[in-house]
Amino acid sequence: MLRLSPVLLLCVAISTLSATAPTLAQSSIEEQMSGEEFRRSGLEKLTPAELEYLNQWLKDDQALGNPQNTSTPASAAPAAAAPVAATQQTVDQRGLRPKEASRSTIEARIDGDFSGWSGKTRFKLDNGMIWQQVGSGSVRARSNSPKVTIEPKSLGSWKLYVEGVGRSVKVKRIK
Repeated sequence: MLRLSPVLLLCVAISTLSATAPTLAQSSIEEQMSGEEFRRSGLEKLTPAELEYLNQWLKDDQALGNPQNTSTPASAAPAAAAPVAATQQTVDQRGLRPKEASRSTIEARIDGDFSGWSGKTRFKLDNGMIWQQVGSGSVRARSNSPKVTIEPKSLGSWKLYVEGVGRSVKVKRIK
């Protein structure tokens, strides 16, 4: 029997749903699929929290005018879809949405003094981004405006590396 990856099935379901009428953006994935489609896609294996997250992601994705979403006029696509280098006024959205186009390495500097991290440390960067620690652990190090590199990792996660510190920390962008 042919076994398809649940991730592949989810991608097919999402791209199919992206082409649906705008009114479907207001309904949940369970309402948009038949019971058989829902079961065959493997979505019944999701926890209620995961299913709620997926529904919110679909709603947000359609509201932002996903370029693959044919129900949204191209003129409604956000300015962030344009290349960052194309204009000085474009806001850098990397880290805010789990889009492949926005998942490139970020290099910047800590804005001010750096003393390490522990718990839910916030990292304010000189480019205006603010990232928050979501990984466990702590590090003590002192530096003034050190260079940082934030790299995309699997499943939409990000790792922050500080120049001169031999460890990294998992982070999420909050602004």
